[in-house]
Amino acid sequence: MSQPGTGAGSTRAFWTRVASALVLAPIALAAVWAGGAVYAALIFAAALLMMYEAADMARLDRSDMGLSVGGVGAGVLFAILAGPGQALVIGLAVTLALAVRTRGRPQMLSALAPIYTVASAVALLYLRQHPDGLMLIVWLLVTVWAADTGGYAAGKTIGGPKLAPRISPGKTWAGLAGTMVFAGLASAGFGLAAGRGSIVAMMAVGVVAAFVAQAGDLAESAYKRFYGRKDSGSLIPGHGGILDRVDGLVAAAILVHVSMAATGETVFEWP
Repeated sequence: MSQPGTGAGSTRAFWTRVASALVLAPIALAAVWAGGAVYAALIFAAALLMMYEAADMARLDRSDMGLSVGGVGAGVLFAILAGPGQALVIGLAVTLALAVRTRGRPQMLSALAPIYTVASAVALLYLRQHPDGLMLIVWLLVTVWAADTGGYAAGKTIGGPKLAPRISPGKTWAGLAGTMVFAGLASAGFGLAAGRGSIVAMMAVGVVAAFVAQAGDLAESAYKRFYGRKDSGSLIPGHGGILDRVDGLVAAAILVHVSMAATGETVFEWP
């Protein structure tokens, strides 16, 4: 998620982002709707691209790149075919192996990427496999997209003090407020329209999800800044790489998955 700059360049970038979203959103939503193998293939491809971008930003050599991307691929395949436990064990093993191989070098930070990528994929896969999986994923997308829109709108119209100028100079406290307000309202509105969940609980979980999504965005910004990169890649015009597009979504997905695993209930059942 991002907040805007100003001027003609910002306007062109905005419309480029819109055009990309109009192309990519229907593809993502179709895969979410289809579920099963189609959705699993989307998550598998996204995880490989995420890990590749993280490794490329860190300038890993060929063998370390192969270890990280191949290990993440194996972990996600286990998540699809076997279960989350085996997947996370593989992700952790790859993280430890990469940490050993890169110890004492700047590339060591990239060792965190395999376990985080596998955890992201596990969360998105298992949320969709829940009996309420379609509704859960659509709610998550609506909430995070609303957060993104709210952050952009508030950052552009209000501006003001910077949220984390050393990490992401474009982000403001007003943008963070807009992120959380829009997400809370969207989450509550979704629950009301679907006839599921307490309005207060849905608004609260939307606000928390937006906050975590913003934290995920800032973490990715810090990673890029550490390696001297503006974008994680150039795959998506106007958005950069796939990590630039899903940084907030995957952080929120992990939060929701862990919360549901801990409580045994979906967000629609929380009081």
